[in-house]
Amino acid sequence: VSQTLDEALTKFSADSFSQTEEAITAVTASGSPRAQAIVEAARATTKVVGRSDIGAPIEQMSLRAHVRYSDLDLATSSGAATLRSRVSDAARLTCRDLDKMYPLSDADPQCALRTADDAMPQVKAAIARAESKALARR
Repeated sequence: VSQTLDEALTKFSADSFSQTEEAITAVTASGSPRAQAIVEAARATTKVVGRSDIGAPIEQMSLRAHVRYSDLDLATSSGAATLRSRVSDAARLTCRDLDKMYPLSDADPQCALRTADDAMPQVKAAIARAESKALARR
């Protein structure tokens, strides 16, 4: 079954992704940084999509997904695991849609892994903040 990123975002919005602009820019009630991680799949391709002001070809393509986690308690192992899973799912979906939009002659099997790895510093920082707040409350 073929599914676009938009369809997947809608399908998983309750569990994984923000569905509205309000959700994408949501700030938790505690005033902490935005409760989202940005997952971006990118690749160089031979398909020229434009030219710069000096005439150089523009060949970098990317897609982004915003992964909400304001509904999770990241101070728990299950909350942290759920966020990591959401980021991996978002990476897989963005890479799949990037493949559909800009197919390569050779598949990029590492796209989803690389994309998720690139987002993990945001995930680790969010988990560390949650754990720090939880320890401060004790």
